[in-house]
Amino acid sequence: MNIECSICSHYLLAEQACSLSCGHVFHKSCIIRYRRESNLCPQCRSSIKKTTDLHFTIAYEEEISNDDVKSYFSRTQKSIENLEEQIRSSMLLLHETIDYNSMLCNQQNVNTEKNEHSENNSTLFVTSGIFVICVYVVFIHPKIFNYGKLPCICLLQSGHKQDLDSIQHRNDSTTK
Repeated sequence: MNIECSICSHYLLAEQACSLSCGHVFHKSCIIRYRRESNLCPQCRSSIKKTTDLHFTIAYEEEISNDDVKSYFSRTQKSIENLEEQIRSSMLLLHETIDYNSMLCNQQNVNTEKNEHSENNSTLFVTSGIFVICVYVVFIHPKIFNYGKLPCICLLQSGHKQDLDSIQHRNDSTTK
């Protein structure tokens, strides 16, 4: 926003300005010259009773066009879409890893039943780690993807799979 002196039509920058009793603002030098001819405000024609010196600095704001706003919005929207796609890809990879580890866990359970002395700690450790990741994503950050409805499968400690929607539904019903 630019403030302009209505006497000389130049902007009021860092120069001294003055305000009349009616509130209108002019360059001090312009109003001194003007008062030699008239004692009425050049804008509203009210009587000039007093003048007050003003000392100010105007901070100019950069005007932003609608095209700039639309361009920024478009870039932001594309960035959001890219991030959502990265989340989907990560969730798909997580889903595939969970399925693979579930298969390993089931296979290990079959081997364990045949041979009770076999060790399955490493598979259980990996499976538990993925379970913790799923629980973190679902329950700690429920709105990170599709507003809390994650299309992946979560491993339970027993190695069985359960759809996350049913886990969330059960969790929601217990909190009510």
